[in-house]
Amino acid sequence: MKRFALVCAAALAFMVLAAPAFAEEGSKWDSFTLAPKLGYAYFAETSGAGKVAKRNALSLFVDFDFGGEGAGFDLAFNYNLEDPELGNKMHALGAYLGFAYRLHFGDWYPYFGIGLRGAYLMADWIDQGAEIYGRIPIGVTYYILEDLGLVLELGLGYGITGISAPGVSFDIGHGFALDVMAGIRWP
Repeated sequence: MKRFALVCAAALAFMVLAAPAFAEEGSKWDSFTLAPKLGYAYFAETSGAGKVAKRNALSLFVDFDFGGEGAGFDLAFNYNLEDPELGNKMHALGAYLGFAYRLHFGDWYPYFGIGLRGAYLMADWIDQGAEIYGRIPIGVTYYILEDLGLVLELGLGYGITGISAPGVSFDIGHGFALDVMAGIRWP
């Protein structure tokens, strides 16, 4: 867990230092925004060497967006409270790191991107678990006030999940993921 925190801190520091190179003068997103989002995530049953049951999740993302209109970077920390098909609760703690491209039409800021989302899975019924997914976020921010916007986002992903339960070897499978988020963006 310490190694994960160190990698996240290094990525955040890099993006804070690199963001001014991508910012456009006078844009709504000159260098940095914060966007907490809450939503629903769905992970399809995986296929491959190991099967992991489909999962529904309450998902919380806290995005740190760097860069202005046009090219930028996103770093998001996320927590999922997951309910696998088998009914046993599972928690996922992870991060997303990706590239984003933002457009500007009046008070509307549509965006899309691509990146990687990784998470550590925790539950009473598993010894260890992890997942890594490629993620394509597509969203829009509408500014209701000068420095406060409403965010809607759809994330499409595909990746691998691995879980080791007592008495079972580490099963790895691959599958599709989908998330839908709503939140706010400041500034």
